[in-house]
Amino acid sequence: MSEKDYRATYLTSLGIQSRKTEILDIHADEIDLDKIKHYLLVTPSNKLNNRAQIWQFLLRITPRYKTVRLHTQEQLDEQWSVIENAARLILSVSSDHDTTHYLYALHLIHTGQLSLMNDKHDITCGNQVLDKCSVLLVKNIILLLESLKLKEQYFIIHEILLLFSSINKYDVVVEKIVSKISQTDSSLAKKFHSTEVKRVLCNSVRTCFVKALPSCCFGRLMDTLIAKRDASCLVSVGVEIVMKNSVINRNSAPADLAEEIKSTILVTQPHQSCRRTFDKTVPNSKAEN
Repeated sequence: MSEKDYRATYLTSLGIQSRKTEILDIHADEIDLDKIKHYLLVTPSNKLNNRAQIWQFLLRITPRYKTVRLHTQEQLDEQWSVIENAARLILSVSSDHDTTHYLYALHLIHTGQLSLMNDKHDITCGNQVLDKCSVLLVKNIILLLESLKLKEQYFIIHEILLLFSSINKYDVVVEKIVSKISQTDSSLAKKFHSTEVKRVLCNSVRTCFVKALPSCCFGRLMDTLIAKRDASCLVSVGVEIVMKNSVINRNSAPADLAEEIKSTILVTQPHQSCRRTFDKTVPNSKAEN
């Protein structure tokens, strides 16, 4: 069997009907979650036209069985109505004014972190309940879901944030990043024990390094986190960003190092070197993103 025939057979086994169009039947009577995980990870980002639908299956928003999808959709419509009604009472801003803050605030209402008090919450003026890292993350996830209706965007964001809170133990990820760095540069790793350096790196992990990644790599990182439900890829990305960045001065004092990492990871232009990390963490992503 030639390499071309082998690849065609392999793609067919994943539910991909054509090598050129790479069509996945997301309307089948039963969805094989393992197959769509593989499809999500092997399909180049620029050809992944059904990312949102796949996320909905993997996040358990859309049931794998067609027979119960209509009933589930009715339940989601009902739930959406309740959350929106609560939002009208609790929030001082609507989705027309600020979609990012609105959807994140809906998540806080849904999880009981934001409730009705004497005055409506002004979520655009530094409300203490809002987490800036989560808001930044939500903002960039929305960019990947622009084709969806507001309700569909919300349930995906809600489930992603719940998933992250369960798999992304930020302190643990930071410790693993520092441990990996110490294997290459022990003197640099020692400076990461500074409280300020750890805080900056932790905040970067909480945003999934969104400011330091090309948009295609951020999308691929989200695919990996959702498909694998494992935050280990954040470790690889964090190490790559820190070790391959020329802005960071190995001789800096911890306080200066914190500022350098902050400007590098949270402000700077995307690092193309991160693509190499995705060659290792995501199957067949090399040169396709």
